[in-house]
Amino acid sequence: MSEPIPDLLAISAEEVLANMFFTQVVARKPLEGVTEKPFMGVRLCFLGGTESSQGTSTSQPGGHLDLEVSREGAQWIASSFLAADDGSVPQHRVADVMCELTNVVCGNVMSSIASASGFSMLSPELIRGSSPEWPHTVHYEESFQLERGWLTLRLALADKT
Repeated sequence: MSEPIPDLLAISAEEVLANMFFTQVVARKPLEGVTEKPFMGVRLCFLGGTESSQGTSTSQPGGHLDLEVSREGAQWIASSFLAADDGSVPQHRVADVMCELTNVVCGNVMSSIASASGFSMLSPELIRGSSPEWPHTVHYEESFQLERGWLTLRLALADKT
């Protein structure tokens, strides 16, 4: 891994949004002053593989990637991805697109930080209500102002200590 994890998370998200979801990031920044609650949240859990070195094996961390997005952002990303008129995508399809976005970003990030040990990703799921935080994890957060709306990613990695 050559990039620090926050930069890796941001770069992966920006590339995936631009190249697969046809959505440009306007700014990478904390969403200070945003009072709008997230419209939708998605969580994707992953398990780290085992890395072998000089006859010993060590388990790599698992964790999860959470995505939160504003209503306008979710609808804009879904419309762009599905080549549909803005606002014409049904709610269940918007949720499908947000799950796919979470899946692709997580796969890109994990390929960079756990390529030697491997990893397994579970299916992304909508977060309904509050989502508990995992104990003993290190958290990374990146937020983005999009062409329309905003998106936040939170990566939690199990602390190996």
